[in-house]
Amino acid sequence: MIALIAGPNVVRFTPSLVIPEADVREGLARFARAVARICS
Repeated sequence: MIALIAGPNVVRFTPSLVIPEADVREGLARFARAVARICS
């Protein structure tokens, strides 16, 4: 999964077309944890 900066307040994710849904969920969970650590 690739995260792209799409504007000052936007992060766009571009997962592979053949990525399992579980991997997408895991990637988003990791991103959420990283953001929480930065914002705390």
